[in-house]
Amino acid sequence: MRCDASRRTIALTIAALFLSLSALRAQDLEARRAVLVISVDGLRPDALSPERTPAIWNLYLEGASTLEARSLEPHYTIPNHASIFSGLVPQTHGFLELSDPGDKILDGSLFEHAHAAGLRTALYIGKDRLRFLNKPGTLDRYVLSTSGTSDELVEQLLEDFGVEPFDVVGLHFAEPDTAGHSHKWMSPEYLDAVAKVDQLMAQLLDGLSALPVSERLFVILTADHGGFASGHGGTSREEKTIPWIAWGSGARSAHRIESDVATYDTFATAIWALGLDMPPGTEGLAVSEAFAEAPVYVLPGDFAPDGVINLSDPIALLSYLFVGAGAECVRAGDLDRDSNVTVSDGIYLLDFLFRDGPPPPHPFPTCAPTSTYGETCIAPCREARPRMPFPEEDEENEEHEEHPPVADVAPDDRFGEPAEPHHAQ
Repeated sequence: MRCDASRRTIALTIAALFLSLSALRAQDLEARRAVLVISVDGLRPDALSPERTPAIWNLYLEGASTLEARSLEPHYTIPNHASIFSGLVPQTHGFLELSDPGDKILDGSLFEHAHAAGLRTALYIGKDRLRFLNKPGTLDRYVLSTSGTSDELVEQLLEDFGVEPFDVVGLHFAEPDTAGHSHKWMSPEYLDAVAKVDQLMAQLLDGLSALPVSERLFVILTADHGGFASGHGGTSREEKTIPWIAWGSGARSAHRIESDVATYDTFATAIWALGLDMPPGTEGLAVSEAFAEAPVYVLPGDFAPDGVINLSDPIALLSYLFVGAGAECVRAGDLDRDSNVTVSDGIYLLDFLFRDGPPPPHPFPTCAPTSTYGETCIAPCREARPRMPFPEEDEENEEHEEHPPVADVAPDDRFGEPAEPHHAQ
């Protein structure tokens, strides 16, 4: 009898512990930021203005933003949406198609990483060709517009959020790109389509503001490419320059981003906002200027932070352990990933330096945001993960390399006379 009672006590204790851990995990997920990535297909920055697009313009003014972000070559819908949601350049993720990609499915998407971390994911799209983002088992909700308009997407998103909010959401507006191909970019019909998207944005933000999720919502609004005449895909500024706006929980307020931003940086920025580890091989960078508390990049093993791994690092690590010396980023020394910094980590570094031992863990030899280590480090990495340089302007586009600042010109006159693009439907 005593044995049975003891077993029942142990079983009840384990059950109570499990329920407590489950409750703590639920609280952690509820406290985590929710990320909404909005792609406005074919949106040119010079189509935005306080009069035509007041909702988006308010995001631009209130958040961290730039009207000088870049699409990646080739400047088409599929390659750049794959980059937006994977953090990879098109040549790496392999989605180079200009039209329907068939049965191909994108691996390693933002939705896949978030879902693996226990987060709820959803995607609302206006073009069936973006179904390559719908990898089985990675989305809790997938909605394709059946009417060909984005009205039903916004209505469905708000209805779904009213029942149970998602942690990571993609929303795609197709109308500007459709109008650009049919009537030319910057035509009255194109600008009307942009204004319609802005009205839907106002409806979306108003609806979300009434829900508890609004307090933890981090919004990124961007585009996949611009356009000129009736197409895109060339190298003119009109085709490759896009807006990029971060707004909401944790975003820096009223800041104009000065660093280079491209479509693949959206993935890394969303990963950082969610507090997830940066996946191996990520080529985009978290846009540090977008955050009130910016990510600091550190090099694994760089215990004496100078941007390189050398003898000073094991000396600094061992001095920290045995002499009480200070350390600016303790967890950067956790090379064997046992959640502790011990003498074995110093030996690990010495083996790497002098005995051809294994290198420091991912993402060495490049840098990682400190979310990888779960703490704030003081010293930034001097050799941050290399930025893939933007292609040089073609000779025919040299006249566009210098142009007036956004604030000094009318919204529709920022780019001057365009270069001849390659038109593609």
